[in-house]
Amino acid sequence: MSVTDIRIEPMRVTFTPPGESALDLGLTENEISWAYELGLADVQAQQEGTNIITKLVTGENHTVTLSIKETDFENLKAIYQIAVPGAKQFLITLGSNDDIDFNEGAGSLLATLDAGSFTPDEMCAEIASKMTAAAVATISCAFSTVTNLFTISSDGGTFELEWASGANVATSVGPTIGYDVVDDTAGVSHESDTAVDEALRFGKGRLFSSTIDRAGELNLHPIRLPDSDKSGDFTYWLAFPNPTGITFTGDAELTVEAPFTVYPDASKPDNFNRMVIGDPTGFRNDTP
Repeated sequence: MSVTDIRIEPMRVTFTPPGESALDLGLTENEISWAYELGLADVQAQQEGTNIITKLVTGENHTVTLSIKETDFENLKAIYQIAVPGAKQFLITLGSNDDIDFNEGAGSLLATLDAGSFTPDEMCAEIASKMTAAAVATISCAFSTVTNLFTISSDGGTFELEWASGANVATSVGPTIGYDVVDDTAGVSHESDTAVDEALRFGKGRLFSSTIDRAGELNLHPIRLPDSDKSGDFTYWLAFPNPTGITFTGDAELTVEAPFTVYPDASKPDNFNRMVIGDPTGFRNDTP
């Protein structure tokens, strides 16, 4: 028995959305709690009457709950965009902002997008589909929920986005997705210039959608330890944020309750496919 084993342990919280860089969630309110529930089923036998002779493990559930204290809009957007599909939408109107002029080295090409309202992922899919259909190379598009920037790329040798010199500048989608009216000519991957500051929207777009595809790595790191010492870390491979709302008061700071549900990661061996306590480095890339 030793009093040195008693300590106060504040943690730094980072969340890494799928395919993105780690997002520091900043200061939090009160405690950060990890709830662990082991599912057990009673086993009985006729010969033992109503006695419970053992229990079988039927599952385990993990939930991490915290209250985000730094409620700047960018921080909120990053969490809500992951949690709510369709929360950030882009409106494409026929003949208004539906064109992309580009060049693969043999002359200008045109991709025309379908009209409609698109989430970031849907917008990327639409851009990639229409541009690839008009191109020789394969075009891809990605959107970062951390930086709010789009990146349009080609697997070919020459790839220019003609935001300024194209024949359809007046109906270009460029400004809608954050590209300045300047041609992008260097390289074959072009990131947008301005973070897209669309309003967050909520509605029935979340119905019947899977959440595991939007789950990312959640890490709790003791602030008493340097970043290089991960011996006290709690790392959850697939955690999905479910922010419940914002608390507004006249005498206290704004907070956002953000419980994270932890899912099993099928890419990890069964004995640690939920989480690891301690340095996760050696486990992060392990596969069954």
